[in-house]
Amino acid sequence: MKKNNHPILSKVRVWLVITRIMVIVALLFICFPPSMKVWEQSDSIPSEYTPFEYLLKEIDQDLFLLLIITVLIFVLSELTKELEKIQTDPKITVDSQEFRN
Repeated sequence: MKKNNHPILSKVRVWLVITRIMVIVALLFICFPPSMKVWEQSDSIPSEYTPFEYLLKEIDQDLFLLLIITVLIFVLSELTKELEKIQTDPKITVDSQEFRN
């Protein structure tokens, strides 16, 4: 199967993967600290909250941001899959002139 190994397509694919990894890391920066505090059963959790309630309260502050990050991860994954289809589809040819215009 002929593959469209145009350098621009390869660069776009690499940037999509890098961006997806960066977005996943951002998601971890939001969720990891409260999760670790609950996991370690830290004394800094207020006594009026159960560990699960505390986790939900902490993550709830960034819920809209988490939604956006989740959508971005999904969109970046879909774009990467579509780019792979373009690269492996023999019917699609990529001409360098198309990228210069």
